Amino acid sequence: MSDLPTLKLRLAEAELAKHKLLMGEKTVMLSYSAEGQHSTQYHQTSIPQLSAYINELKDRIARLEGVGGRRPMYFI
Repeated sequence: MSDLPTLKLRLAEAELAKHKLLMGEKTVMLSYSAEGQHSTQYHQTSIPQLSAYINELKDRIARLEGVGGRRPMYFI
């Protein structure tokens, strides 16, 4: 699991990559290093996967900040 500043940086990079794809770039690569190197290429056809990754990052950030996210439901 990553720390909050790292997740926020990854979110900014992912949102920029999505913007670039929506503006017409053919391919965008995201890469980061955490226990080795990791990189992922996104194409215009993979915008839904990139959007899912952005939502996942937002959820993880919200949980670390103690806001939003899913909470248990209790029925009485």
